[in-house]
Amino acid sequence: MRVTVVILITFLLLFISCKESTTDISNERESTIEILDLSPEAQSIVSSQDTIKAILRYSIAPDIQSEFGFSISIKFVSTTAGRTFYIGSNAEIEITDRDGQVILKYPLDLVWNYSDLKHPISCYFYLHKETSETSSTVIAKTEEIDYME
Repeated sequence: MRVTVVILITFLLLFISCKESTTDISNERESTIEILDLSPEAQSIVSSQDTIKAILRYSIAPDIQSEFGFSISIKFVSTTAGRTFYIGSNAEIEITDRDGQVILKYPLDLVWNYSDLKHPISCYFYLHKETSETSSTVIAKTEEIDYME
């Protein structure tokens, strides 16, 4: 009986000493980019005549600031391992809101015959923090999107 009382008192002390965490992480967010609609869909057969059209939702975390702004781009997988690229100004959209949706359209004929393009084609959508007039850091990206040819 004495052992039972000691165990009960120990559990009561543990229960009383447990406090709710004062750290509120509900306001902490990460930057995100999400594909809401994609045409042609991943795993579709594509050719140089196709245009990739994506409706993308993005959100920039509150703690991320940039005097040069933010952008969203489509980048294609290169024949050089670990490298992605794009060609043309319509591959990147400057964004002004911290949260929102954009539509990005990219004709594949702009990259189809480029020597660094890995076939079959794969691409990503990136959310960038611009760090200067000519450079940026990726703060969020989609999963790789693979197509067939």
